[in-house]
Amino acid sequence: MIALGGEAGSAELREWATRELRGYGPDDELPEYRWIVTSIHADMAYRTTLRTGQPIIPRHIPREFRDDISGEIPLRMSITEIEEYARRSRPGEPLEWLPPHAEEAALAMNEYQQGGKRVKRLYRRVDPVSLHGVVDQVRTTLTWRHWSTESRALPKQSTSTPTPTRSTSGARMLRTSQSLPQLAGSASRS
Repeated sequence: MIALGGEAGSAELREWATRELRGYGPDDELPEYRWIVTSIHADMAYRTTLRTGQPIIPRHIPREFRDDISGEIPLRMSITEIEEYARRSRPGEPLEWLPPHAEEAALAMNEYQQGGKRVKRLYRRVDPVSLHGVVDQVRTTLTWRHWSTESRALPKQSTSTPTPTRSTSGARMLRTSQSLPQLAGSASRS
């Protein structure tokens, strides 16, 4: 992706591709497609029974933790990591990611529980379809930016039929974006 930005002579494209490959820093502005909506769930103990995956309404989370445990989360990691999370998920099964301060929020929630209920674990459920959507958005943006940059550089009469060079360049770009390197590990994080 970075090479594509260099070939096109676009500093903006090169910067975007670098962030997608390496991840976005805490001060970097995220593109809208890198924010995904998740649901909040808890594993709850009711005296002798453990119920897993209980949906939690945000207003049941103590105020001091609501912003950290909101339903919408930023995906700052590299596109390779996002793709790997999506690839490793089982069909139809959501991923479970711990939000920041999950343990502290669970302890605070337990102070207000009645009837022997205890929050054992608080987490976000991430639909793998959302992750696949982010990967597809990056590929689509990459393809669109590549072709729009290239078509502006070509004379008007040659834009109707791709040249062999343009066709080869596009095929190479799509192949590269679909075969990103795999991760060595897959620790969940938010």
